[in-house]
Formats: sequence, C-alpha cells, structure tokens
Amino acid sequence: MTNWPIYRAAVAILSALQAHGYDIHKLTQQSAWEINRPDGSAHYLLIWLPRPVEEWALLPNDSSPEHQALWTLIQNALETNP
Repeated sequence: MTNWPIYRAAVAILSALQAHGYDIHKLTQQSAWEINRPDGSAHYLLIWLPRPVEEWALLPNDSSPEHQALWTLIQNALETNP
C-alpha cells in the first residue's frame, strides 16, 4: 500500500481492532483485511474502496450488534487518527 494517508488510517483501525481482541489477516495484493473473533463468532472483511468511492467498507454490511460495534471502533480510530 503506497498511499500514506490510507496506510496510516489502516494502521490506526487495525491497532484498535486488535486491542479489542480481534484477529486480523491481510489479504494479498489488496487493501483488504479479514477480521475475526478468536472464538469464531464473527467474520468480517474490511476493505478500502478506491476512486471514485474512496471510503472504508465493512462486509457483510448487516445490522448485527457485532457489525455496529466494529463500525464504531473503526470510526473512532479514524477520528482519533485523521
């Protein structure tokens, strides 16, 4: 990943998620990471969507409490480390 602002944002997000007990695995040659709970209760994919979208996406995009908690952690990490 050569876009430094995106790299810094990713580091902030991933650090926050790891601090809350999530396992993170980088996907090869993509701006994407698998996010898992160690107990297997949650599995998500965090992706940076390039132009023209230019935003983070958490898939699957559902309304579960786990998704909402993850998305809150991501938003807080981005606000804390712009």
